[in-house]
Amino acid sequence: MVQSIKIICVAAAVMINAVSAFTAPWPSPMSVSVQPRRFAPSPLPATSSSMSTVSGPATIDSPSIEAPQKRRGYDADEEHKMDEDKSILRIFNDSINTREYVSRCLVQVVGLSEDRAYETMMHAHEFGLAAVGKYATPTAQMLAERLCVSGVRADFVQTDE
Repeated sequence: MVQSIKIICVAAAVMINAVSAFTAPWPSPMSVSVQPRRFAPSPLPATSSSMSTVSGPATIDSPSIEAPQKRRGYDADEEHKMDEDKSILRIFNDSINTREYVSRCLVQVVGLSEDRAYETMMHAHEFGLAAVGKYATPTAQMLAERLCVSGVRADFVQTDE
């Protein structure tokens, strides 16, 4: 009987106290209460005294059109010549690199889409050679060098067009 009274007293004390078997007796860092954020009023409230009134219709000046200025050292023939100076970037099949790696290099180095890179890689895998694309010669040379540094056999060929 005394035993059951002690259990009842302990149970009553636990019910009255905020600490239970499921709560820590001390505040934990996770139990910090978060207060809602209160925003300060705007530093520049809009008042009727700060707004100006318009008494009539507003007019807008017409824009002035200036002729484009020619850049120094710019030659239209030189630009046309650069367009003609095209090269074809090619990749070759090899037994060293995986097909996934070659596709990933085409996406990361050349900037092809994943679908286009996969198609190009499969063409090289089946036929031993694939054309990646047509680029200006300096760009094709740079891309071929970067692919070679990545371990993919690549070169570029200038076109006659």
